Amino acid sequence: MPASAWSAHGRDASHLTGHAAGLVLAPTRRAVAHLAHEGLAERAALVGAVMVTAGTRPGP
Repeated sequence: MPASAWSAHGRDASHLTGHAAGLVLAPTRRAVAHLAHEGLAERAALVGAVMVTAGTRPGP
């Protein structure tokens, strides 16, 4: 891969990292409540428990 492509990739990764760093994801309502107590209610998002969801859905 040319150096210019690596440079562009680095910028894209940095941009994505900046956005992801602002996410506050919580697996339960209780976790959201804890985040609210810490002053992060506006940034908190209830996303569910990934492993529980993966274990309850049928495979491909």
